[in-house]
Amino acid sequence: MLCQIASDHPQKPCFWDYHVILIQSSKVVKKGKSVVQAKALDMDSHLPFPCALQEYLDETFNMRFSDKDEENSFAPIFRLIRAEAYIQHFYSDRMHMKNKDGSWIAKPPSYDCITTSNMKKNENGSLSNLDDYIAMKKGKDASKLGEIYTLEQLRSKFGLES
Repeated sequence: MLCQIASDHPQKPCFWDYHVILIQSSKVVKKGKSVVQAKALDMDSHLPFPCALQEYLDETFNMRFSDKDEENSFAPIFRLIRAEAYIQHFYSDRMHMKNKDGSWIAKPPSYDCITTSNMKKNENGSLSNLDDYIAMKKGKDASKLGEIYTLEQLRSKFGLES
């Protein structure tokens, strides 16, 4: 991803194992036609907050790949989850942010961990289902985990130009 605060320079890519943003969208009528207006809210970006989704995708994922192998390795994949499903089903105790000795890899956010009433321990013994969300495989839990999109599919979903 480009334009990320964690990178040394806005045009130098930042490689996240996963990255969460909010896409706020609404349908409006323009010239008698219903269109989707969408904004990206990324707290880790140099781009405006919020940012028009078209601008966000154009600037953040403006990458050229030298060959198909490189494209297959680095092309972004998106999991689009409705806010209601995210709030109802996602939970994390932040164990993924700690070293094996229990110390923090980086300073944790100041807000409380995200919890739900249906939390259960995973195979590592922590209260987190983060791995279900970052495993970018299509599955039968789409109502809970959302749908998987390529960059072009995401653009199409919101009626954006390529």
